[in-house]
Amino acid sequence: MIQRVVTEADVRQRTIATKIEMAINKLCNLLTANIEIPATAELVLDVDEGSNACGYYFVDHDSKSLFWVESHDGLHPEIFERVPATSKSHISASSALLY
Repeated sequence: MIQRVVTEADVRQRTIATKIEMAINKLCNLLTANIEIPATAELVLDVDEGSNACGYYFVDHDSKSLFWVESHDGLHPEIFERVPATSKSHISASSALLY
């Protein structure tokens, strides 16, 4: 279950609050019994005010890592564009730097 949500969006605006609620509900529906969100993780939401789209990632403060509940290949290539990573351990170390 998602316990903490962080956003820079103005949640006092009804339309923004609705978009955030819809994004949280969609992510909760994606969670399966095989996916457990750590208690120390936070959901970070980026709301696109011009559409119904929201970007997201989870950050786990204990492991100092970022993660998604679905495949993110190609969704945000700019995050890893300067990372010459070829293995899971390289990618893990690179995402720890982004933390």
